[in-house]
Parts: sequence; structure tokens; C-alpha cells
Amino acid sequence: MPEEHRTLGFRNTPPKRNKKGKRKPHKPSINSQHKGINGEREIVRMLRTRGIDVKRIPMSGALWWMKGDLQFSDKIKGEVKRRKRINKLFYEILTNAQFGFVRGDNEDWLVFMNLDEFVEMYRAWKKIK
Repeated sequence: MPEEHRTLGFRNTPPKRNKKGKRKPHKPSINSQHKGINGEREIVRMLRTRGIDVKRIPMSGALWWMKGDLQFSDKIKGEVKRRKRINKLFYEILTNAQFGFVRGDNEDWLVFMNLDEFVEMYRAWKKIK
């Protein structure tokens, strides 16, 4: 095995490359893909039972002209992430507030909230609109 592969931490084989010599992108495992699809279906089912018109985007946004995981009736798109572990800080914040704000270094601010709070805010926004 060439020395460069040992120093980069590769085991017995060099990284997979395409015809142009660039590294191939990571492809998620089948279990990971199923977990994501099941998460999307679960959220769609939960939102529909609460009266929100939403559907899954085919192929989870892999199409260049249709990004995102969820499509709401008014062309708003949503993304679903399901993880084994989520920082407990998010849940701690939501015990004292209806929503929270988080920002990584040199990143934009994000808002997170409980599903029922989201449904309530979405319904109120739809009435105003």
C-alpha cells in the first residue's frame, strides 16, 4: 500500500474515484435511506392528522427542479432530518419556551419548535394569508 494512503488513514484500499480522478460522493446506506423515508412519512402522517395539507416530494428532493422533502399546499418546502442523537439542549430549551433559536459559528440563525407549536403557527399564518 502506498505511503500516502497510510498517512491519510485509509485502510487497505485507496478512496474510490470517478473517471476524472475525483472522489466519488458518499452514498448513504440503505438503512439510512429507509430511516429518512420513514421519518418523512411519519411527519406527513402527523401533519395530515392535524389538518395540514402536505405531501412528500418524490425521491426526497434529489431532482434538480424539486428540492426538499415536504411540499405544503402553498409551495412552502420542508426538510426532514431524523437522527439517532440530537443535542439535548434543544429539548431543554423547549421545556421553557415555545420555540428556540440556534446559530453555529459563521452561520445563519435557525428556529426550532415543537410540532404542535408549528401546526398552531402555520394555521394562524394560513388564516392571515
